[in-house]
Amino acid sequence: MVGKRSIRFLDKEEILRQFGTHVKRARKKYQSYLRARVKKYKPGELSGGGLIRSRGALSGMIGMLKEEGREEYDERILGSGDFVASVLREADGKKDKKLPPDEVMKAVIEATGVRQEDISSRSQNRQVVKARAMYCYLAKERCGMSGAQLMKQLRMTSGAISHLVSRGRELNRASTLSL
Repeated sequence: MVGKRSIRFLDKEEILRQFGTHVKRARKKYQSYLRARVKKYKPGELSGGGLIRSRGALSGMIGMLKEEGREEYDERILGSGDFVASVLREADGKKDKKLPPDEVMKAVIEATGVRQEDISSRSQNRQVVKARAMYCYLAKERCGMSGAQLMKQLRMTSGAISHLVSRGRELNRASTLSL
């Protein structure tokens, strides 16, 4: 939102228009708005469950609002009713498409040529680390595995897993691997 990185699904212009017509001033106002909101809530109060939890809790109400001619909303999504609806539809579609971890492992092995034993090892070989990072990212995103599950499977610390997931996210953007 504030220009740090590009996010495909985010309608930045629509959101920033709510804070002004000049982009730099709108970003500053948006940052100020966020800082005020952060101070308003306790740590962790707005986390956990995200869109899927919200959608489940609000689905009946959202449906009624749409029927009455009002726009859909979710208090965690800033944007027009159509934008909110599209994000919620995408979240609904993704929650049912979890893959088994062995399918993800197989895809990473095929894409990288690195053996499963090596991915699960402590090897610091550059290709092995890349394959391990891709696996960690995809296992979290496509299998719904937690960091704790990956820590146990790969016998690594939470910091190492977190780093690998982050690295895997970057590698996945540049990869042709599609799951």
